[in-house]
Amino acid sequence: NGLPVRIKWEGGRVYDLAAFQSAFPSKATGSLKADPLLVNPSGNDFHLQASSPAIDAGSSETINKVFSIFESLYPGQSIRVDYDKKTRPQGAGHDIGAFELK
Repeated sequence: NGLPVRIKWEGGRVYDLAAFQSAFPSKATGSLKADPLLVNPSGNDFHLQASSPAIDAGSSETINKVFSIFESLYPGQSIRVDYDKKTRPQGAGHDIGAFELK
């Protein structure tokens, strides 16, 4: 939408991907700066289009760490499924975002 990005991380604040990668290099591995090709964000449809660069782009190692942290903080809750309740991953890797494509 053309608005500046604000990323707050570990007490710091940066305003674009390059600054985030510079300030937090170990946390920025695999970060993407690309149009995610959402189906219809203005209509609140945040599913990925088939040609989205976010498909299979999530790091399994990082995502599994996030799953473990979340589940230790919120026992009995799981984010191992997407917003449509499909298990992750559906393809060769995890899709970035709230929905798995397949």
